[in-house]
Amino acid sequence: MSFTSNSERPHQPVRIYAKHIGRCGEYSDFTSAATRLALIPSTGILSISGDHTWNEFWDEAWISWEPVNGYINNPLVYENGWGKVFGSVFEIRSDGVLTPVTDKYSEGWATLEIYILDVNGEPVDGARLLLGTGAGNISDNVGVTDNDGKYEFIVGDDRSYSVSVTSSAGNTAYQQIIDNTEPGQTYTYVINLTGTMPALDYTAVTTPEDTTDDYKIFADFTAENQVVRGVIPFDDIDNSYYAHVLEEGMINFFMTSETGFNDYTSYDNCEIFEEQIDVLNGAAEFDIPVGENWYAILDNGNSMRNPQHVKGWFTLYSYDETGGMGTISGTVTDASNSNPVAGVNITAGVYETTTSTDGTYSMEVYPNTYDITFAAEGYSTVVQTGIFVTNNGNATADADLMELIYAPSNVEADIIENGNAFISWNEPAFQSNQRAMKSTSQINRELTGYNIYVGLNGDEGNANNWVQVGFGVTGSSFEDSVWPALPENIYRYAVRAVFTGDLLSAPAFSNILYKNMHVTVNVAVFTNSGDDPDGAIVNLRNQECTNSAFNYTEVVEEGAVVFDEILKGTYTLTVSLANFETFVSEDIEILEEVNLQALLNELIQSIQGLGVIEYIAYWNAVPADAINRSFQEYKVFVDDMTTPATTTNELSFDVSSIGSGVHEIGISAVFSTGESAISSLEYEDGNSMFTDIVGYYELDGDATDSSGNGNDGQINGDITFAYDGVIGLCAEFDEEAEYILAPDVFTTAPEAFSVSWWLLPETTFNWNQQVRAAVGWDGFNFHTSNEGTIYTGVTTGTRFNPNTCSEGVTINEWNFFTFAYDNGYSCLFKNGHMIAQRDNMNAPIAWDGFQIGHSNANTIDGKVDDVRVWERSVGTAEVQHIFTENYPFWGTIEGTVTSAINGDPVEGAVITAGMFEAVSDAAGFYTMDVAGCSYPLVSCVVDDYDIEFVEDIIVGDGATVVIDFEYGFVGSDDPILIPVTTKLHNNYPNPFNPSTTISFELNTEVTDITELVIYNVKGQKVKQLIRDHLSAGQHSIIWNGEDNSNKPVSSGIYFYQLKAGDVIQTKKMILMK
Repeated sequence: MSFTSNSERPHQPVRIYAKHIGRCGEYSDFTSAATRLALIPSTGILSISGDHTWNEFWDEAWISWEPVNGYINNPLVYENGWGKVFGSVFEIRSDGVLTPVTDKYSEGWATLEIYILDVNGEPVDGARLLLGTGAGNISDNVGVTDNDGKYEFIVGDDRSYSVSVTSSAGNTAYQQIIDNTEPGQTYTYVINLTGTMPALDYTAVTTPEDTTDDYKIFADFTAENQVVRGVIPFDDIDNSYYAHVLEEGMINFFMTSETGFNDYTSYDNCEIFEEQIDVLNGAAEFDIPVGENWYAILDNGNSMRNPQHVKGWFTLYSYDETGGMGTISGTVTDASNSNPVAGVNITAGVYETTTSTDGTYSMEVYPNTYDITFAAEGYSTVVQTGIFVTNNGNATADADLMELIYAPSNVEADIIENGNAFISWNEPAFQSNQRAMKSTSQINRELTGYNIYVGLNGDEGNANNWVQVGFGVTGSSFEDSVWPALPENIYRYAVRAVFTGDLLSAPAFSNILYKNMHVTVNVAVFTNSGDDPDGAIVNLRNQECTNSAFNYTEVVEEGAVVFDEILKGTYTLTVSLANFETFVSEDIEILEEVNLQALLNELIQSIQGLGVIEYIAYWNAVPADAINRSFQEYKVFVDDMTTPATTTNELSFDVSSIGSGVHEIGISAVFSTGESAISSLEYEDGNSMFTDIVGYYELDGDATDSSGNGNDGQINGDITFAYDGVIGLCAEFDEEAEYILAPDVFTTAPEAFSVSWWLLPETTFNWNQQVRAAVGWDGFNFHTSNEGTIYTGVTTGTRFNPNTCSEGVTINEWNFFTFAYDNGYSCLFKNGHMIAQRDNMNAPIAWDGFQIGHSNANTIDGKVDDVRVWERSVGTAEVQHIFTENYPFWGTIEGTVTSAINGDPVEGAVITAGMFEAVSDAAGFYTMDVAGCSYPLVSCVVDDYDIEFVEDIIVGDGATVVIDFEYGFVGSDDPILIPVTTKLHNNYPNPFNPSTTISFELNTEVTDITELVIYNVKGQKVKQLIRDHLSAGQHSIIWNGEDNSNKPVSSGIYFYQLKAGDVIQTKKMILMK
């Protein structure tokens, strides 16, 4: 099934199968249906704020299942791997009930207890609560209150939440209940409505007297459950309801006369007696005066919507002179030895008694037919039905009770030093009061010992296959000397309690024991380049148990890993290391200690970002040198891709000598260990801007394709065209379901593509997928959140997200975005500046056309101009050329860089604002012309010392912004660099991949320990970089993106904190992979 969607989003499995396309919702619905068809319990999991849905299935516990990407039992992959930030996560049960499960899918979560009360402070049941989160109060969950007016949400931390209420007692708009949740906290919030809850209108009166012994009524009831009813939120049928049964309901009981009953049914004030209001259970009896009609009533009138499940009975009896009495009597004995059983509880309707020491009983009852129950601790309960009692008659009901044979519990098995197995257990006990059977005087059977058995794991149902190794064992442990002689396999022990008469309890089973089933596996890792393989991740996955504990992972140290205990079986060996091809070897039979080897082949990536602008070819620099690999040169090929025309160490090459017309240029990178493949590109008349372009939409009043390919767009909805575009007119989107579809752009998935567009957002509310392949995810999608953060890429699993994009969208100014993809390599530009990059993005599966805007209820709420689509990855120079040639506003940033100690100018400082860069001169002065727009960061770098930056700079059209930088040292020639203050500098580079340098200054020697620690966004310690006594001066350290276990961390935001004496300073950095 292709991961995409159109305007139809069905829930029915048959319809999903017929369409054969779908996004995560269809995947989840279809997966639930398929697993339930296979009799596997399954449910759907949804997070609206996380924009994703998946499944859980039952296998002795509820196990998370990601049907799109195949993850099983990895509930934190969304938060830690995908960068999801959940507000609320809930289970969608098959009956439509939503159950909060955020605590399972988020490391940090909080509890919101919401109470809804009416104007008089009475709880409102059945109120529908919408949980909103974020600035736009996006509905993230829904709940319905119980009898106490309460609903409990489990939510993610570090978010704001609001609640709106819909109820017959009144409605409220969204009210903010918490601004910033903290993990582990419970927040209680009360919302008072303006309406009034219904209530029974009554006047309590004295119970009427009856002077004649004729008839009596007995009532006994329990409101065992309450039923919370609510509209099923995700159902294709309107006004369908779920019924969620909770424990302990609440009911009104009363008795009344016929007059009172008529008033009650007319909703008037009624006189009642024997009243019990809002109770869980109760009982009553009433001697009935003759000559009138009387009513015993169970009432749910104090509830707004929630029904109550009530269990009980009303029984009418007559006295002797009007109906007589009878007797039930008998004897209760032990079925195994016919001894009488004392203390047996016997009930017949409302009558109850116990047996005496000789096992006999007798009780007077009204003439009737009864079901009699005999119950005693340690025995199975017996029920005799249809016992008929006549007036003045005697019915006999004897019972033989079968003693319960309780089994041992908590059986544990282990291997001790001498090689034997040691088994221990807890002796049998009553489940009702945990009283040991052998100390129970009323039981006639004594516990005499235990029998011990051993058998194969998985064969517990075949008692004949189990070998008895212990007979009549006293005490609660046993040492098995047979264990060393057993053949290798997987075993369990069983213990059965033995009672007098040689009665045996059911077996109680131990944990699993492995007999010679584990072996040691040594894995040596090498690289073809000679680079140190330390840090490589080695995984052994059992092919027969792919989703079990038999999945082993270690990190290479000193060129190898040792797995001490690997279960025998067939395995797949996988070894991965950055900048090397992943090593995979399948079907490895591991039945004894084995030495394995893995050779990692270096990945020499092709040149990226190749483009030709005005007869100059540009490309991106290759990655930095590895330990045993050094970059040597670039080879330049012109027209002939077999023989290089020249070599260079620059990142550009002048092709003007080649002349005009159509030509091809190719670039390869040469390293000491090999040469990359040639990246080539055709260009015409010194320019590659229109090479491989498939669609160009200037949006000057229509959606015509100006590329010459005829891939015109179709306008849907009421899109208007405004005169304030970047280039001429632009398209304005301000209503739902406004979009432009170019159906002939990439009818199949391309191996490489680029999309560029100008975007002027007026708000970021209700945005979703502004520029996309028609199929959405699994093709290409640019998606922003209400906070203006970005989600973009090919698939949801490997897309760029807010943790990997260094910037988001900027409202009320033109943003120029470009996304480029080429066989896994992908990058995102904003205003000519790369803000995200990765080497392993998943390939597109389908496109089915290109779309600007969205066909559903989401809107762009802004303007779009000059959209281009290529069937290749465009280069950085091309992106910057489009931006600088067309951006309408320009200004200047200038300033000086000086020493904070003596004011001397600093020469050679590099100042960067977006794609623009300047270098300070001998006077410390710099100046650069920049686009007149917003800059989240303007940075200054001086040699290897540190990086300084200022944030949130806005350059107006024609304006000059002055930014001065000071550095805490005398100059690069001063042999002693004593800082003025203790200061933590910004890491460089930032964002970074794979490593970054963190520098700081200590102005005096610190007597206490100096610490430098890396934390993740949850505040958890990731890496201790420094913990030592340090001298005054400059210090720096490189963090390679690994945690304290030397395992690579995931992409995202991290914090680094310096503690030196009384100084504590913290800064933020971004790791982008």
